[in-house]
Amino acid sequence: MESREHFQCTRCKEFASKNYLSVLRHIGLVHAFKADFEVTCGLEGCSRSFKKYRSYRRHILRHHKHIIHQQSFLQAKDLSNSGDVAVETSSTISGSVEDLSGPLDESTTSTISVPLYHDTISKHKAALFLLKARECLKISQTALDELVDDIQLISQTELESSKSLFSGLHSAFLQNKFFVDHLGLVEPTEQILGHKFALGKNGSLKRQNEVAYDIPFFQSLQQLLTMMSAITQSNQRSDGLLSDICDGERFKTHPLFSRDDINSLQILLYYDDLEVCNPLSSPTKKHKLAIFYYTLGNIHPKYRSKMTSIQLVTITKSSNLIKYGLNKVLEQFMNDIRKLEEGIFLTVAGEMKKYYGYKSLSSAFRKCRFCLAVREDMNNKFIATDFVERDRQTHAYHCSLLLGSNYNHVATTYGLTEDSILNSSKYFHVTEGLCPDIMHDILEGSLQYVVKELLKYFITVGIVSLEQINSRIDFFKYASCDSKNKPAPISSNILTSSDHSLKQTASQLWCLARLLPLIIHDLVPMNESHWDNFLLLLSATDYVFAPTLTNGKASYLAHVIEDHLLQFKELYPTSPIIPKQHYLIHIPQWIVRYGPPIRYWCMRYEGKHSFFKDLSRRIKNFKNVPKSLAQRHQMWICYYCHSNSNFITTGPSSPITISNWEYGHHFKTFLPSTTDISQVYRTPWIEMGYQYKIGDIVVLSSDLLPCFGLIKDIVIYDTRVRFYFWAHHPSPISIPIL
Repeated sequence: MESREHFQCTRCKEFASKNYLSVLRHIGLVHAFKADFEVTCGLEGCSRSFKKYRSYRRHILRHHKHIIHQQSFLQAKDLSNSGDVAVETSSTISGSVEDLSGPLDESTTSTISVPLYHDTISKHKAALFLLKARECLKISQTALDELVDDIQLISQTELESSKSLFSGLHSAFLQNKFFVDHLGLVEPTEQILGHKFALGKNGSLKRQNEVAYDIPFFQSLQQLLTMMSAITQSNQRSDGLLSDICDGERFKTHPLFSRDDINSLQILLYYDDLEVCNPLSSPTKKHKLAIFYYTLGNIHPKYRSKMTSIQLVTITKSSNLIKYGLNKVLEQFMNDIRKLEEGIFLTVAGEMKKYYGYKSLSSAFRKCRFCLAVREDMNNKFIATDFVERDRQTHAYHCSLLLGSNYNHVATTYGLTEDSILNSSKYFHVTEGLCPDIMHDILEGSLQYVVKELLKYFITVGIVSLEQINSRIDFFKYASCDSKNKPAPISSNILTSSDHSLKQTASQLWCLARLLPLIIHDLVPMNESHWDNFLLLLSATDYVFAPTLTNGKASYLAHVIEDHLLQFKELYPTSPIIPKQHYLIHIPQWIVRYGPPIRYWCMRYEGKHSFFKDLSRRIKNFKNVPKSLAQRHQMWICYYCHSNSNFITTGPSSPITISNWEYGHHFKTFLPSTTDISQVYRTPWIEMGYQYKIGDIVVLSSDLLPCFGLIKDIVIYDTRVRFYFWAHHPSPISIPIL
């Protein structure tokens, strides 16, 4: 009979066991979490010491694994001689080397196994758990490794499981390999733009690649199509109203979109710079990034605003974009677009279809993308037809002039430095697809400018003081939907600054402008011309931000904008018309061509920036920021592709019985007679691109006057959702959502 020595804990000297696995687990559970943790190996005279339990355990399994296997063999022999499992005073003995460190050599896999519950948890679910923890909760890889170790340790000791939950997933390499092989992770690819030379640590010159990280477009596209349940050929209305891009004139006459016999994809491309560091810190420009996103116009508008609907195209440093240009950075993407224009086959939901593509890009860094206006005309003409519009012919002519000796003159005069690679598309041209962006042009431009000039005037003539304005902004009772966008206090330095900004974010300015008539209306004299001019712009803003418009409303909007600009020039003679005010006159034309501007504005793309900003702060890895962010973004998308989550999220739900429910009788009238539903679930809020909560007031309908409703209840039944409102009706109104 083999004799066994007792192994003792080198930390407390109080725990001893014949099985070294028990000692190892004891150290992990009792001592590993202490701040002064340090342990000496002690096996076979080994004097190595460790300050991290994970390093200590790896050392044991690499250099003393024969001891663990010997213990497993002796335990298996005991089990064969007795029907009972020997229990130490500390914990149940069970497990093997594989339980703690994953598979080793084939020669060392002869172990015992007493599975109790691991069969119910698949490796697929374990991988999704890791993805969620890492990408949705944004924990670091180091923290994730520690979490995996602790869960494994607890499962093996407290739950007596001999099988690791994360077998084959216990390292970053194995996790990524499983994500690619089994979850369809689309990894970013490196595109070398050029090279630079930098000083190495030893003072010698070192050649470094300057790169961009592209997401393989067709794989990303198929992933998005698979994830989306709201992809349609067209959201076009039949009643003549303008509610989406597909309702505009350009869509209806487009050589691709006007066809019903093919599956076409409406690709919206967006570019912006992103500063991931504190804008006041020293490495600001060093880590400034250029990011390109895309989404599909085929997605219904209420789902298009979800962050998962916005996909990453390319990410690189802004300095690389400036150095190598847009054409170089987007070269691979445009190659894929040209292939898409010829038609590609994609398998979606098990069905193979042939898709064709087109794209539109929103940007805001040219003087006037729409016409050839000069500054003098901008200050005196306020009708779009008074200007010569940019088109394909004028653009081609100006680009041809760039090839001659007048390059500097043409570049300075017309704002062109080269012909855009975007024009290599069969169905797109920059003069027809660079849409106006109402977030930059209005919320961060003309509206902010007008509100600032208005407040300066009111303070100057004594209508209101700055202290009164800030006090009323601070104590105003904001609705729940506005409270998170509460305007920031306005300082005297901001009002007297030479720029045209109130230093409010787009959301804060939108909130301030909408509520300003309620905040200070009692202080403003009747028929005050400056106030009326502001209300005229506010009226125009309501039309511009409307989700549904008509061609007639677009024509009326053009007159409102013209009147506002004429009055502004007269009322504020020392304040010039800025370019973003000039952009307003083109918006009615684009409404007729592409539908409501709110369907192609930049706000949701700016919201996507917050994902990368938050992620960069958490991972604290600035060695290769574009690569780190691209990889983590793709893992985040991968999780949502497999998480069975749809585009509607709800708050915590609780069951209610229909017979005891206040609206139970009313609810049954909407159900078919054959439907048998005895229970529904109430939720305090639901999010469908916008969050609705019990107690919110919404517009139910609008004829001559709007009909408002108070949300009294939100219920879920049979995967469908209903709102119950109180309006001026004697009974609640039920509106089905799904």
